[in-house]
Amino acid sequence: IRLKCASRVGFASHADTRNLLKSLNMEKRLGKVIKNRRKKAPFEGMTPEQKRSIEDIVCYPDGNENEKLILLLDYRIDDSVIEKNDDGSPRQRIAIRYKVIDHVDNPESESPAYVWKDGEYYSFSGSKVMIDQATEDFSTADLPTVTVIKEFINKQRKKFYKFT
Repeated sequence: IRLKCASRVGFASHADTRNLLKSLNMEKRLGKVIKNRRKKAPFEGMTPEQKRSIEDIVCYPDGNENEKLILLLDYRIDDSVIEKNDDGSPRQRIAIRYKVIDHVDNPESESPAYVWKDGEYYSFSGSKVMIDQATEDFSTADLPTVTVIKEFINKQRKKFYKFT
């Protein structure tokens, strides 16, 4: 395959264009190739490229909540592929499907109008508080809903995330 695309690979190496190598599925490291083949989106119709880090949507204590609003479309609780408990069993994780806020029209009124960016994304979290909220406080029947994922710090100075 590389011989057929030698001119493109040479150009990519010269121009240092990693995206071209990725789009041609010609990454050089075997570990990256295997990892990319194992990636699976938790929701039907979504691709691994739609994954975002949970930190991208978390509202930190000094942040503005209106900039971190999300439209929670769906969630799924399953076993983590990465994290394990002390006994070796997989930990639970929550996968959330959402849209990101573009801006809010009339934020001071009783019924503000939310304008969402195009495109849906998904993120994973191992937050026990978020998992407990999803299992006990609301269900998929309540979705879609507007929410913010905030970071809190408990008395032991440990950080955790929570739907607000």
